[in-house]
Amino acid sequence: MRLVALDPGDAPRLAAARAFLAEDLAGAMFPLAAIHAGRLTRPGAPLAHPYALHAWVAEGARGIEGFVGANGDGMLVPRWPGPVLPEARHALGKALAGVPITGLVGPASDARAILGALGLDRTPRRTDGVEPGYALDLDALAMPDTAGLALRPIEDGDTGQVEAWRTDYLRELQHLGTAEAATRAARDVAAWRAAGTHRILWRGTAPAALTGFNATLPGVVQVGAVFVPPPTRNRGLGRRAVALHLAEARAAGTRKAVLFAAGPAAERAYRALGFWRAGDMAVIEFQAPAKVAGPGGPA
Repeated sequence: MRLVALDPGDAPRLAAARAFLAEDLAGAMFPLAAIHAGRLTRPGAPLAHPYALHAWVAEGARGIEGFVGANGDGMLVPRWPGPVLPEARHALGKALAGVPITGLVGPASDARAILGALGLDRTPRRTDGVEPGYALDLDALAMPDTAGLALRPIEDGDTGQVEAWRTDYLRELQHLGTAEAATRAARDVAAWRAAGTHRILWRGTAPAALTGFNATLPGVVQVGAVFVPPPTRNRGLGRRAVALHLAEARAAGTRKAVLFAAGPAAERAYRALGFWRAGDMAVIEFQAPAKVAGPGGPA
């Protein structure tokens, strides 16, 4: 097995990488969406976008057998369904030596294997969880009653409210401090508006919930950033927001949705819409960026 840096100009290898990732669509939406959006960056070039990607593939007797990406935020996105053999462990350490790594998101077993291979399995974490993955063929979407509700894109006058919601989301689920959460929220909301990927659920004249797609491919969306303010939770508003957004996407030609759920209440809501279990996702963020010293362990 050998590790090869993935170059966007290498069309045959890039096609093989896409096919390998697509074998676990629910677990590989982030790297697939980055490649599809043209954010795969040639080896050695700077990552000019938080979701731009450097990536490496492990090639063996069966073709591509492993994939690891590192984005501009320092998050690793792996797909590595088999063992990390010693030669791959050595090559990964060399490839990622000195790269500030802020965490990892990917299929749970793959994620643990890569953390161990890089010597980062004991790095202190801010978050460390396994979230159940779900998938849905949109022809089977079970629409709830949405009378009195409307969905619309984020507009100029909504930005302050959505940034406040996003700040609360990042503090609650990712345990960020208020200042860091607010800074990231402003960046996130600006990106959502530019991409047109997120919607506000309105109940009459009041904004009631947020929903969005945090990764998209032709025919496939990954649901993310769903938020309902605490005073209006447990009323089915998040489920209805997601349903309306998926119905909008289906009307535009999307055929499938995937997601990973942040807790039991979210799982119940997604199952009610028709989603079915599709693996487990590890979501890990370190307390501070960690660096791999090279073959042999962390700095």
